[in-house]
Amino acid sequence: MTVNFRQLAREALARAKEEMASGSDARLHYAALELRMAIECVTYERARSYEKELQPTEYDTWQPGKLMKELLEIDPDADTSGTLSFGIEDVPGEHAKEMKTLGAEKVFNLAAIKKSYDALGSYLHQPTLRQLSKGGHDLPKARLKFEHIASQLEEVLSSPIFNINFGNFTSFQCMNDDCARQIRKRLPRGAQTVIAECFDCSAEHEVTVDGDGKCSVRPLVQDVKCANLSCGHALKLFNHEIRPGAYWACQGCATRNQIGLTVFDVSHADNKESS
Repeated sequence: MTVNFRQLAREALARAKEEMASGSDARLHYAALELRMAIECVTYERARSYEKELQPTEYDTWQPGKLMKELLEIDPDADTSGTLSFGIEDVPGEHAKEMKTLGAEKVFNLAAIKKSYDALGSYLHQPTLRQLSKGGHDLPKARLKFEHIASQLEEVLSSPIFNINFGNFTSFQCMNDDCARQIRKRLPRGAQTVIAECFDCSAEHEVTVDGDGKCSVRPLVQDVKCANLSCGHALKLFNHEIRPGAYWACQGCATRNQIGLTVFDVSHADNKESS
């Protein structure tokens, strides 16, 4: 079953507003908890639109700030609010003279998360000794802060459109012979080079976009020669495969090779350089 994070956020926000409307300062702690849950839900919903690009290990990330940073690594516009419009071009490649607006999306961005989420967290705990020496939590100030955060969340949840996510992508098969997973990578604007990692086997690929927007892909491998000096055969290894303890049988001479750490005596070389 697919979780409706947007609806969960609305429900959490409604509970927070109910706690604030009670007029009880003691209930503000519960309002803080519900507001944090609403922030988590709108961030999780945003992350789901990047599901195919997000590392599976990040699915366990519950902190909204950390998760949004991961999204911004994928797409610098991940937390940017925007308006969606469309129109028919009179001339192909030129902007349409008339545009119709479908609506605007408000995103609870990283700056808002940093400013709100941790601040709310302080009201979920007993005031520190320093805070107690100054009278404890400033609850009237907290109430104003909570109302402002609730207003921001209302604006996000009332957006007629949401999860706008446009981009140019390329898709190719992992070049690790033992894997062959289909990899999908978002392409940067202009001629650039990006690294695409396979989520199944960790093999890295270099994706280059030229000035015409054409893509080329090559595996990031190194030639590792057989330890048998009379053989000369080399095995192409991905960076993640070059690690102490890894071993393989040479296809040229059947020698069993193993990668290990080596300690070199460089004392004589140092003396020579200093003389």
